[in-house]
Amino acid sequence: MSPLQREHLRRDLDLIERFSASYDRRFREIIGRLNAPAGCNEATAAECLRLCIEATHMLLSTQAEVSTTLRELLRQQPGLPMDCARAA
Repeated sequence: MSPLQREHLRRDLDLIERFSASYDRRFREIIGRLNAPAGCNEATAAECLRLCIEATHMLLSTQAEVSTTLRELLRQQPGLPMDCARAA
C-alpha cells in the first residue's frame, strides 16, 4: 500500500470515527429525552426521525468512501482477478 493510499484510508477511518462519536452523543441525548417522565412529544419525535435519517445517510456515505478506497487497494494488488476489483 502506498503512503498516499494509507493516508486516504486513515482519513476515511478518522471520518467514520468522528461521525460515530458525534451520532453516539446525539442518540444518547435523544434516548434520555425519550426516557424522561415527559416522554415523547411531537418535537422530539420529529427530531428523532431526522436524526435517524441523517445517521442512515452518514452510514451509506461512509460505506461508499471505504468501498472506493478498498477497491483502489484491490486494483493495486498483482494477480488479483479483475472482477474482484470492479465497481458495483
